[in-house]
Amino acid sequence: ISMVGNSVAQSIYRKYGSSHEIGRSVVRKVVLATLIIAAGVSIVAVTAVLVMGDAYRSMLAILPIAVVSNAISSLNAVYNGFMNAKGMANEIRTLSIIGAIALVVVNLALIIPFGAIGGIIANLIVTVLIFALRVYYCARYIKRSSIPNAGNQEDQP
Repeated sequence: ISMVGNSVAQSIYRKYGSSHEIGRSVVRKVVLATLIIAAGVSIVAVTAVLVMGDAYRSMLAILPIAVVSNAISSLNAVYNGFMNAKGMANEIRTLSIIGAIALVVVNLALIIPFGAIGGIIANLIVTVLIFALRVYYCARYIKRSSIPNAGNQEDQP
């Protein structure tokens, strides 16, 4: 499911190098393609679980959360591609550290009382958190790049 966002981010990397924004049409297309693929994956997964029998039926509770988490990861890849093209290494590193720590903490908090469903919920929570922070960092970059000489301290008195 997240393959869509990764493919788009890689294919427009050069464009991001010269652009100071993430095009809304790109985001809309990624969302639409991701939703279509997520629906297809869900149908195939549900069918497979029903064919495999009752032993796997409990996986149906995890499936929607996993699909949503992967769909958000698809969109996350577009923003990550923009950040890479803009050389936002410090922000990407910060997000990696926050994500790793948050995943350990939230997993510990949710897996013990809720089992596998807690683990997938923890993954969704951290994915949403990192996506929100990634959007924030990109918006901050876009805002700063629209102000003349905002990122170049040598030109400032």
